[in-house]
Amino acid sequence: MELTWPEHLSLRLHIARWKNTKFYPRHFLAFQAGPYIIKTAENEAELFNCFRLRSDVFFNHSHRRFFKKTLDFDSFDHFFDHLMVMQQASGKVLGTYRLRMIQSAKQSYAANEFIIDPILNCYSSILELGRASILPEHRTGSVIGLLWRGIAEYMNLANAELLLGCSSLFECSAKTAHEIFYYFRNNDYLHELVCQPKKKFRLPNVDYWHEQLYQSSYNSEHKQTQSLIPNLLMGYLKMGAKICSLPAWDRAFNCVDFLTIAHKDDLMNSSAARFFKSSNSNQISAQS
Repeated sequence: MELTWPEHLSLRLHIARWKNTKFYPRHFLAFQAGPYIIKTAENEAELFNCFRLRSDVFFNHSHRRFFKKTLDFDSFDHFFDHLMVMQQASGKVLGTYRLRMIQSAKQSYAANEFIIDPILNCYSSILELGRASILPEHRTGSVIGLLWRGIAEYMNLANAELLLGCSSLFECSAKTAHEIFYYFRNNDYLHELVCQPKKKFRLPNVDYWHEQLYQSSYNSEHKQTQSLIPNLLMGYLKMGAKICSLPAWDRAFNCVDFLTIAHKDDLMNSSAARFFKSSNSNQISAQS
């Protein structure tokens, strides 16, 4: 698909900030599964298709109330790999994640919101995930499962031991965010490492809600609280992920974020283990 002239102009200006370095995948993978191809974006055309999907999901299929851009991209995108699930017949991108091995806070998108030094000090091989986007009509077990198979393949390629990323909740008040935090804590979904949000991402009245919920012995089994947790995040938790932060308020996206981590060993001992058992028979060679 050809870029529109506003897309072309905005991307050219953005790429100029990347000092005109050519985009390439740090770890190439590609394999076929039935009518789908799962791969990392190889060139700018595929990268832009990931931006288009993200824009469609973020601005057209959600309730995010902020300025609508032509495409969704930021200064981190050029340095991440972009995992994509495509329809083989049409080439249409149905789902995407961006991934990057990080060794310092400066390389991490999550470090914009959270003080992640406790995690960096404990783990040396960290793969950061972000910008999860799946078209609503394809949010099925098959497409989500293929993305996770791609993540598992990528972890093997990059020798990653830990996944890290922000999980977002929309239309979420400060009170609700802290109720959900208590749900995580009381249901053993909270990691022993709890990172603090940076000052400008702190929720209002944190101490007040903490005291109110603590003194009232808040019932973390409340069905209404559990129903507010997105299916994607509950899926992470059921596969062995843990919450490792207080809630943060991302004003730009009008959402509450929780820093989420998952150790490879925990994933291998959960329902996610099947994603690490993929065959190499369907691997596709990199295109020249």
